Amino acid sequence: MCSQLQYCNEVGKKLKASGIRVEVCSGERLPKLIRNAEKQKIPLMAVVGPKEVETLTVTVRSRFAGELGNMSIDEFISRTKTASENRTFL
Repeated sequence: MCSQLQYCNEVGKKLKASGIRVEVCSGERLPKLIRNAEKQKIPLMAVVGPKEVETLTVTVRSRFAGELGNMSIDEFISRTKTASENRTFL
């Protein structure tokens, strides 16, 4: 089983390969990371914890709609690309 940071980096590489801008952040408490992302007006966040590593998913948060729940990486990529093309940001 890989660590959370290793999993985040793997997910980041897959998202970048799909043409999605990604920044992996760690080292601070989750509420602070979320608050910083909201201040920077980042439309989507993929949050990873031990549960997500175990299930190979991400928990998605939208700046506009709040928490959207767990998604597989492929579903997140598909929904992000569709939202970006339609400018809806989930």
